[in-house]
Amino acid sequence: MQQWAESDSANARKQLIRNGTFQGMSQNFVSLAIWILCASFLGVPEYVTACYGAMGYFGYLALPLGYVVCARIGVCKGAFWLRMVANLAFFLVIPAILYPSIGIWLQPLALAMFYFAVSAASATMFPLQKFLTNEKTISGYLGKLSFCRNTCGLLVSLGVMWLLKKYDTNASTLIWLFALAGVSCFLGNTCYLFIKEPQALQADFRQPLYSQLPTLFRNPGFLKLCLAGIFANVLLITLPSASILAAKNGCGATGDVVVILTITQALASIGSSLAYKPLGSRFGPRALLLTSQLLAVTIIAFWTIVPVDAPKFLLVFPFILCGINVVFIGTGFSHYVTVLLSRQLQTAGAFGVLITHGVIAGFLGILLNSLLFKFLWKLPDITPLTHYRQFFLAILVVCAISTWFIFQMPKR
Repeated sequence: MQQWAESDSANARKQLIRNGTFQGMSQNFVSLAIWILCASFLGVPEYVTACYGAMGYFGYLALPLGYVVCARIGVCKGAFWLRMVANLAFFLVIPAILYPSIGIWLQPLALAMFYFAVSAASATMFPLQKFLTNEKTISGYLGKLSFCRNTCGLLVSLGVMWLLKKYDTNASTLIWLFALAGVSCFLGNTCYLFIKEPQALQADFRQPLYSQLPTLFRNPGFLKLCLAGIFANVLLITLPSASILAAKNGCGATGDVVVILTITQALASIGSSLAYKPLGSRFGPRALLLTSQLLAVTIIAFWTIVPVDAPKFLLVFPFILCGINVVFIGTGFSHYVTVLLSRQLQTAGAFGVLITHGVIAGFLGILLNSLLFKFLWKLPDITPLTHYRQFFLAILVVCAISTWFIFQMPKR
């Protein structure tokens, strides 16, 4: 088996960290909120913009395209060209803003193009990680990648907030944001061209997925990993957004306070990214995933007992825990897949994990949120927090299921 020399692996890790940093910048220049603001500016119907959040999860249906492209032209070149399609999506919005008559349909099309291209390119994530890391370097690599991405993303978000506050949401501001996102995305894409790719990596992608699936599902930890990831990612979908609503509508947090809370969550993600390397190396990803479930229970308990008139500084607490969980759950599962599966199974494993953790978890999260909000808000309330308390108690069931499946996963 052809392996990378350590110098090649080190260079690849450096390039992928640079790529992650630039991609984090581009996706914070134009976050989902900016896409929605732009849609509102262009007059895109609300029933269309209501689907924007779901597109990110259903984009994983494009994963097979990623495998086909990478098998034919190479893994790094495939990732480069697929992400260039995502790059094009940012620049397509500029004429949509200049000509609103076509922007009503062009802007949603550009967002769908972006999500599907990024999702197709994500097929390369786990196989690349397996080649360029080992059990000693994986924690440090994932921690540094998360830290750089979150830190630069936070700085960009603060800049975007200042820009929108000073100049409001107008055509010029939106054009600048999408142009900066496109440039950042392009700079990140070029990092793939500086990675020396071993032929064995492309050969793995040329193996038919169906030939790997029986071996994959005979692995005692894989099915449990997928099931645990579905419910853990449902927690990531529900808890942060529900916490914002509970703070705003239940405890009377103003818009400025909500901004501070979201920044606090981002800072907590940055701090936990730094802590992931020593913690992941010492305790392993499974222990950190179990810790994330304990943090989720703590978030639920907080919203269950916090008084409506609680001092606003207390509201920071659940957002700190949400920020930590973003890293512990997202990075923890990525770490676990890399050490659980052999190199030959990373390609099929990535497909199985991304489909279950992306499409299925996204569908369940959206369905659960909508059904619970629709049902609970029909019940009588005593305080502004009553319905939110009921919502968080219902989510406790999801947390219990997720914890049980993580306990069943083999220790790593």
